[in-house]
Amino acid sequence: MRYALMILTLGIACGLAGAESRVTNGSFENTETLLKGVRTEDVAKDPTLRAKAMGAWATVAWGTPGATKDALSIIAAPDAPHGKHVAQVDNTINQISAFAYQIPQEQLESGQWYELACRIRTEDLVGQGAFLMVEFWDGGYGCGGVDSAHLNGTNAWRQATVR
Repeated sequence: MRYALMILTLGIACGLAGAESRVTNGSFENTETLLKGVRTEDVAKDPTLRAKAMGAWATVAWGTPGATKDALSIIAAPDAPHGKHVAQVDNTINQISAFAYQIPQEQLESGQWYELACRIRTEDLVGQGAFLMVEFWDGGYGCGGVDSAHLNGTNAWRQATVR
């Protein structure tokens, strides 16, 4: 086991503090809207694919040759913090795995502060741990980001927040 990176992941109840939510399907109830088999590099190069990825959840994996999205799934969970489903990352696969969500730029206001939050639960997790990560992209290139606290070991549902 190496680690699992989570971008808005694991049973997410995402929202922006003090405002209407900019994240559609934050509780993963609509599993039909999950984009699968989409590579970040392809989204950066293809305007049609980029438009399709905006405002939708996608599964992503990288960090080792042959990285697979098999580590990522949406499952029913009786203890889900919101709704009946959670996003699950299998940390036994040696790679970086994540659920990613792109908020369209026109939904954000320049000069405003935004807060994103989610609930994370872990079981016997080692390495970098589980965390909420917000990345900033410009023209298909990453240009910075911020992480919540990293959780390792076994943790009941806990809120992770970034601002």
